Amino acid sequence: MDPIVGIGITIAILFIVKDAAKAVWHRLIDGIEPEILDEIAHAPSHVAGVRAVRTVRARWVGHKVYSDVAIAVDPNLPVHVADSIARAVEHSLREHVRLLGEVVVRVTL
Repeated sequence: MDPIVGIGITIAILFIVKDAAKAVWHRLIDGIEPEILDEIAHAPSHVAGVRAVRTVRARWVGHKVYSDVAIAVDPNLPVHVADSIARAVEHSLREHVRLLGEVVVRVTL
């Protein structure tokens, strides 16, 4: 009976190692979960003044997600208003993305 239990435990360990290796490989190639990208793209829509989200880039750095987001605002806004919208977008991102590290919010017209 011992050899059968040993084979069963070995098979269970191999499945665990396979899943862990896939997760490590995904992180090594800068892969990020689609749910996190969707949340980063959606968070700016909660901020008044954001017309559109142009680009969203993110990557894992350690245990944090570093992101670069470009948003579109009204081209007739003063710079200080566009800057306050960008700060509000950063705040919204921090509320919605739990593991967010650094974030760069770029304002485009």
